[in-house]
Amino acid sequence: MTTTPTPSASHPDKSTNGRSLNPRTSPGFRDALLHRAVALGGRVAPFETGGLLVDVFTRAPRPYPRSADVDSRLMFAEPWSVAVAGRTLRGFTLRPEGRHPNEDGDGPAVLLVHGWAGGGHQLLPIARPLVARGYSVSFFDLPAHGMSDGHHATLRDIADAIAGVAASLGRLHAVVAHSVGGAGTILSLLDGRLDAGRVALVAPPTSLEEQARAFAEMLHAPDAAVRAMLATLHGLVGRPIDRASWLRDVAHLQVPLLVVHDRKDRITPFDGSSELVRHWPGARLMATEGLGHARILTEPQVIDAIVRFLGAPAAVSAMRAA
Repeated sequence: MTTTPTPSASHPDKSTNGRSLNPRTSPGFRDALLHRAVALGGRVAPFETGGLLVDVFTRAPRPYPRSADVDSRLMFAEPWSVAVAGRTLRGFTLRPEGRHPNEDGDGPAVLLVHGWAGGGHQLLPIARPLVARGYSVSFFDLPAHGMSDGHHATLRDIADAIAGVAASLGRLHAVVAHSVGGAGTILSLLDGRLDAGRVALVAPPTSLEEQARAFAEMLHAPDAAVRAMLATLHGLVGRPIDRASWLRDVAHLQVPLLVVHDRKDRITPFDGSSELVRHWPGARLMATEGLGHARILTEPQVIDAIVRFLGAPAAVSAMRAA
């Protein structure tokens, strides 16, 4: 989605509180212009308008803010970067206390993946107890988010990023992913490009098609333009994007899965997760009440459930040795 440019002295039409003083550059004017362009273009040039919808739909928002407290915690993390599909992704690894970054024998590796409009540091509340238990925990900014390169990110880009980062880290004990990061994790698993012993998904969407349709409906896009948008997204992802196809495909996955989802989540529907665990062999669902889509990441009971699901690092190491 479009964002308001940061005001500066070189832009006299911007106020110091971030609101535009020029009505032609205000978010409201741009949104109205986009609505009109979609309505008109969808009738006379539906294919091109579908491309416009994809461009806006996949355009990353402004970076998720980092507080001074987060920055102070990241001072003790190991920064890293990895190139995936021509873009540099940047992240951090937190290791068990007393471990030097170059020391052998780090705890089992866990990868945390944030959602749309988020940042890797958003998952620090989950990272800290895992590190305390002896895990080496890595997290990064998705393409076009935070410190990572890019301006747009499709679900294919997100899945490729997760697979690329995972490959750079080696064998993963687990992946914990939030929202669209969960969808990217599922796509990476379906591609056979993600090697993880366990997966925990928090509020994952199960249908890119439904998300895209909701976005197009918000812009009152004509049906022909919506069809063009969906066809383009299907091509970019490289596999069907409807819920039925995803649920059919996950039935072949064998990795243990925990899904945590709030019943009143207004961003990703709870019923999608309910269906997901019914189709994924052996999957478990933890339902919460009143935590919504974001606050669920900081809820102690949710974090405790994820930590328990991942198990104790000593037991993990013993299983691998056997």
